[in-house]
Amino acid sequence: AKKSKWSKALLNRVLMSGRLRRLLRPAYVAPPFVSFISRLLHEAIIRHHADHVETATGSLNSGAVLFCDASGFTALTERLALEDNGAEQLCLILNGFFKRLIDIVESYGGDIIKFAGDAVCIFWPVDAQESERTTGFVSQNMRMATLRAAACASAVHETLDEYIAINDADPAKQVRLRLHIGLGCGAVTLVHIGGVFRRWEFVLAGDPMAQIAIAEPLARPGETVLSPQAWALRSE
Repeated sequence: AKKSKWSKALLNRVLMSGRLRRLLRPAYVAPPFVSFISRLLHEAIIRHHADHVETATGSLNSGAVLFCDASGFTALTERLALEDNGAEQLCLILNGFFKRLIDIVESYGGDIIKFAGDAVCIFWPVDAQESERTTGFVSQNMRMATLRAAACASAVHETLDEYIAINDADPAKQVRLRLHIGLGCGAVTLVHIGGVFRRWEFVLAGDPMAQIAIAEPLARPGETVLSPQAWALRSE
């Protein structure tokens, strides 16, 4: 038999070349938890699924950030703490409440980054090129992202304000949930950090987070407060 002209070293270089390596990678199969994570995190998983990344990663982006916090949660938990199945009832109530919120956010193209107890952080990314390939999920510019976030906040208030968590014939004994919301916009850093015990967190950082940290506490139940940066874009 003829001796192959391919040396092992040359073959290894070819196999590790970028183009062929991508062809040889196993096909990506979406994990079952995809419906529980943000689109941005899912994209990061797709990019790195064959690289087994063990270090923190990050990327720069820009967009609008909405932070929604529920009022009435403390009263709800105190009321249910007196019930034998209070934890189960709390789970059912919050699932029903947040399902309706998620449906509204999805309809306005928002990407839910994280839940934090009775609060939720939502992001509208800006990417002019990507917006041409999608419908409503990515904005062409900062003004469009901010207006979508503001419209979403308005729809959330309209649909979920005075949400009856516990009903009672006596209105005084009813427990209702209301949302107060902060809206900011600007450049953000998307960071995938952690690694201890192979546990990772996907977080947003940047000026919009500082904006909503001021705006959201200023909003009363049933209100949305825009940062000065977001307010300036309303009529451009």
